[in-house]
Amino acid sequence: EDRLYDLLTWFKGDFFRWTDKPNCEQCGAPATENQGMISPTDEELQYGASRVEAWMCRACGVVARFPRYNDPARLLQTRHGRCGEWANCFALCASALGFECRLAVDWTDHVWTEVWLADRWVHCDPCERSMDAPLMYESGWGKKLSYIMAFSPREVMDVTPRYTCNWPDVLSRRKLLGERRLADLLAAVDAWCRCLSANTSSGLSPLPPWRMVEAEELRRRRSEIPSQSNSVKPSELCGRTSGSAEWRESRGELGAVLPLFIGEQPLEFRLEAWRSVNETPEVSTTKAFARCLG
Repeated sequence: EDRLYDLLTWFKGDFFRWTDKPNCEQCGAPATENQGMISPTDEELQYGASRVEAWMCRACGVVARFPRYNDPARLLQTRHGRCGEWANCFALCASALGFECRLAVDWTDHVWTEVWLADRWVHCDPCERSMDAPLMYESGWGKKLSYIMAFSPREVMDVTPRYTCNWPDVLSRRKLLGERRLADLLAAVDAWCRCLSANTSSGLSPLPPWRMVEAEELRRRRSEIPSQSNSVKPSELCGRTSGSAEWRESRGELGAVLPLFIGEQPLEFRLEAWRSVNETPEVSTTKAFARCLG
């Protein structure tokens, strides 16, 4: 566990950097005007960048390209991006240290990593230097979650229940298709993944060794009554820290709004956070303050 936390700290503090908007390759100034998407070059496609953002530099008029690379080896060279690039590259680094990893994709637009640790899948968000704080997105960022899927070359799993303490509320937003139909579809995709990764004559690799344990965990979380769910940890109550304040505010991820009554007058406060990459796990990894919203 300490080794994984050390990797998170190094990755966020020393190795990778966040990109809201790319810098101009000609003059180095931030390119601030979004021009939409442009066609990728052959080289960009070679590294999985089927989407390329275009940003105009006001200083020199040049269009800066921001290819959204999916090849983690390429990301070891570029060392920047948003949550998808962060999670992808971090998973490669963790795998190189011997950890079993997979990507967790949130349909409300976020990606992080899950790591198999101490006989369970542990939430790891390198953007936030956050570990084992799965309720952070719902309780801290204020996200209205619906679908969260975990992907690896050998499996696909619906892990949404791990990230909520109110499954009925989440279930009410899952309207893309019925739950039975979704389960059947995921089972078919999961079998297809195991078929592709098979190295046996049967043509289908066995279920991952953790599958039954995880299935029971997710079943238990689905059946929890919200008021009886596990308590939210302090590290799960803070808003997002990665990205500019303007960008986070536009996404509604600055932090959950908390009601506070002074006498009979309600005030609203937002819990915000900052993290120091120099702090050890023994010291509080998240500091918070409440800001009055007026």
